[in-house]
Amino acid sequence: NQYGMLRPPIELEKPASMYRIALLGDSYIEALQVSYDNSVTNQLEEQLGKKLDKPVQVLPFAASGFGTAQQLLMLQNQVLNFDPDLVLLAFLPGNDLVDNSAHLLRSPYKPYFTLDKSGQLVPDNAFRNSFINRFRRSVLGKLLYWLRERSVLVRVLRYRIATFSDNEIAS
Repeated sequence: NQYGMLRPPIELEKPASMYRIALLGDSYIEALQVSYDNSVTNQLEEQLGKKLDKPVQVLPFAASGFGTAQQLLMLQNQVLNFDPDLVLLAFLPGNDLVDNSAHLLRSPYKPYFTLDKSGQLVPDNAFRNSFINRFRRSVLGKLLYWLRERSVLVRVLRYRIATFSDNEIAS
């Protein structure tokens, strides 16, 4: 929609009768692989609307590979502008634990938070100057990322290359 969410258009200002939920997450919530009708966002909206007997709007604030550091930044910089009644965080222990540690994931293009001596969260913005982050922000980088995420042909090629590599290793 007009705000970059994978859902039908919405208004920034929440209608008075609407119960609005902001759903933070990664690829599971972003749901590029499924139709909007089958997305978690739409399913929650429909089921909760029936249970609450009032209009419910679920807004997906998600992107593939996001960790909770990025989700916190999104909450602070975007989500609260939509005046949600409830904010939910979808957290998958399978990959979200390592997505939150620079020591475990070693990703040069993600922000992280650390605790200072007083126990306060402090952002680690070292990623901003990494080559890969600067490339991803470039026009070419954005185009390649867009193709990787949305092109069936590119997905098939990536799958074939991975399958070929796995077969070569097994031989």
